[in-house]
Amino acid sequence: MKKLLLAAALAIASIAPAFAQQAGGFDSGSSAWQTATPNSSSHAAGSSVGGLFTVPVARFPGGSCVIQNLQWISTGGSTNPLLIRIWDVNPVNTTCTDQTAFAGSETDNRHLVPGGLISVTPAAPTSTTGDAFTYGDKTTLTVDYRNQDAVATKNVYVCVVTTTTDTADESKAVYLSLSGPQN
Repeated sequence: MKKLLLAAALAIASIAPAFAQQAGGFDSGSSAWQTATPNSSSHAAGSSVGGLFTVPVARFPGGSCVIQNLQWISTGGSTNPLLIRIWDVNPVNTTCTDQTAFAGSETDNRHLVPGGLISVTPAAPTSTTGDAFTYGDKTTLTVDYRNQDAVATKNVYVCVVTTTTDTADESKAVYLSLSGPQN
């Protein structure tokens, strides 16, 4: 009887890791910062700043997340308003290349996540002593998505477009972070 119980316990323990990634519960999501260094000349209104960002926010390939927080940092100190688009598939028919005019695609726009058009205007912190960066935050989002890539990934895809001429980000790093609970 003891051998039978031991064998059953070992069998259960051996299959448990296969289900580990399917576990429910709260996970704060991706805290990894995505970075780009825009080209060395000004970005005209309507052009991408930094190109397409690939952001892994799901717990496992093909998984989902509720994006609740977005943060943008400009190390050049840009205060230009930005329009941020988020897709659940890689938008291969859309032009989102640094310093190039954004050109959307009807095919790709069917994969914009609901709530995935977000306006952000970076600003300097209250105390700028020792900090020339600007920050744009959205902390009350409810952007629910599930990755739809043909080969499942953990990613959403983000294009940041300036709405006015941007000279502050020339050759200066920009950072993007998304986070929230994973489904």
